[in-house]
Amino acid sequence: MVNKISIVGAGKVGESTAQMLAIQKLAQQIVLIDLDEQYAKGVALDIQETSPVYHFDAELIG
Repeated sequence: MVNKISIVGAGKVGESTAQMLAIQKLAQQIVLIDLDEQYAKGVALDIQETSPVYHFDAELIG
């Protein structure tokens, strides 16, 4: 497991990639970077809220 993975673009592909990285426990911290910072934060929060369902503990930052 790596410490941090950054994804440029929080659109559908970035969101799906971040979620799969979290579910597969490939990183301790996943950072979503987007021109619209509030959108990236929202996407990160949405994914973070699925952690009880998918049993991951990665930190998502938008």
